[in-house]
Amino acid sequence: MATLENGVKPEYSLAPLGQEQAREAGRSLARALGIEDGEPRGAEGPVVLYCSPFSRTVETATLAGAAVGLAPGGPGFTEAPALRERFFGSRLELQPHEHYAEAWAIDQADPTAPVPGDVPGESAAAVSGRLREFLLETDARHEGTTVLLVAHGDVLQILQATVRGTPLGEHRRDYAIETGQLVRVL
Repeated sequence: MATLENGVKPEYSLAPLGQEQAREAGRSLARALGIEDGEPRGAEGPVVLYCSPFSRTVETATLAGAAVGLAPGGPGFTEAPALRERFFGSRLELQPHEHYAEAWAIDQADPTAPVPGDVPGESAAAVSGRLREFLLETDARHEGTTVLLVAHGDVLQILQATVRGTPLGEHRRDYAIETGQLVRVL
């Protein structure tokens, strides 16, 4: 639960378990795409990666992307601010993960309602809007390409609800994601 300014701080990088989960996700992804030599081209064509600019997602993308031949600064590896963590508002900024439940209850009641605070947080609908715009731009740019997205659980849950046309207020119930889990959206 962080702003971009906080989310890019190195102290929010992955723990050793998270690093291993990212490597394993990369190996699973390489197998799923039929990539054996680390070249960023799977059986279905070229592969590109977009990740949130937060330190832990860049690190995840770096570790997982290595298995499919993608590296920061190289072609096909892009940090995308649209994939950043949802801003949960000033009251929940930098609070433990347990506080997500409060935001999810608000989402279920009204996905257009912001998370309350002196500086309100993003509503599920606002996150959906930025993701929809990102997807339309990315899809137009990468026809015939496998696009990998490395982002945050809540953002990816809202993304799935957006793409599948299910109620945004149910994103947590319908699309819970485990750490390091690969999910095929389209």
